Amino acid sequence: MKDRAELTTALRKVGKKFDVSTGGNWSAKQRSEVVEIIVSEISSCFIDRKDGDPATDLWTTQFENLLYQSLTEQQLYDFKQGFLILDGTHKLDEKSFSKIMRTLAAMPNTKQPSRGYVVVGVADKEATAKTVEALYGVSSLKRGNFYVVGIDHEIQHIAKDADEFLLKIKQKIGAENMSDEYKAHIQKEFRFFRYNGKTVLAFVVDTLEKPCHYQGGFFQRLGSNVEPIPVEQYATFFAQYAKRGLH
Repeated sequence: MKDRAELTTALRKVGKKFDVSTGGNWSAKQRSEVVEIIVSEISSCFIDRKDGDPATDLWTTQFENLLYQSLTEQQLYDFKQGFLILDGTHKLDEKSFSKIMRTLAAMPNTKQPSRGYVVVGVADKEATAKTVEALYGVSSLKRGNFYVVGIDHEIQHIAKDADEFLLKIKQKIGAENMSDEYKAHIQKEFRFFRYNGKTVLAFVVDTLEKPCHYQGGFFQRLGSNVEPIPVEQYATFFAQYAKRGLH
């Protein structure tokens, strides 16, 4: 799909271009003509798949859904422009990486059962997207309230290729002070995908049997914020987690 908004508009208009017979009495000729009209109207909203991988289409669609669903399900979605500090030094932003991991740790503690996403390569502010463009010559794609910048420029600066980049990210995850079962899960589930010529990385976290700790504490998402769960509330939190559990 090239443009979701354009497709939605085209589908709303296409119904005015043909008459629907009543009583379910459609001839083969009528059905064929209607199909041709619909295809003609919406074909410009799609692009040919060149890589032959159906998973690419799956993640492209899922990614676009995440962008729009995040407006109403803020607890389970987060977006980061990248892993590097935006100061031209091309250094990994350690604080930002820790925030990503803390967010991933908080998501399963907030809503069970659940699947949470932190997508890297997407700026939530135009100013951030413009900074990336100024530093790396990367143009952005505006999608809803977000700007897709990708992480191709980051791969070029901190690794020799995508495989080495993935290995470094997995090693960073493994070094975090976090529940081992969640670290292993996140390392297994995160993936690269291509979106309109840009590489995007998605971290995925699911609710597991036990809640997730991070750096000796437990966190939860309140809206788009990550907040520590007070120690005095641990007993209630553990009881609620066990009760809601995996169904």
